[in-house]
Amino acid sequence: MKKSVDLNNQNEIGDATSINRLILVGNGFDLAHGMKTSYGDFILWYFRKCWEEAKINYKENILNVRTYKNDLISIEYKVNSSSEKEISTTLDSKNDLNSFIRNTNKFSTFKIKCTFHSNLISLLVKSYTNKNWVDIENAYYEELKRILKL
Repeated sequence: MKKSVDLNNQNEIGDATSINRLILVGNGFDLAHGMKTSYGDFILWYFRKCWEEAKINYKENILNVRTYKNDLISIEYKVNSSSEKEISTTLDSKNDLNSFIRNTNKFSTFKIKCTFHSNLISLLVKSYTNKNWVDIENAYYEELKRILKL
């Protein structure tokens, strides 16, 4: 049974109800022309931005552990005398992001701990780093089911 909704519904007082709508159209034109607009590109950009902010805006404690935190992730890293080279390292690929999150390879001379504060972001990043694909619709649906305990 289909349910239709009158978007210009009148409330009890007779005022029109306003509804904002966002329509996303993905025809692949941007990706076909080499634009970095995939969800994977967004995730890489987001972590690159957070890492750059972490290097600049950090709180340092007595143990030389620098911390950065926002609503979605926290980054902690221990700084030592040989860390400057690695601190200037950028996140340019999925492999770099994978190393960053798992604290391996080129980031191994200092310790990084990346903590997710959003289960959805965690799912998206794991999907991107493991499968090189981000199924945001399914991840969002699964997270919504988890929250609603369906």
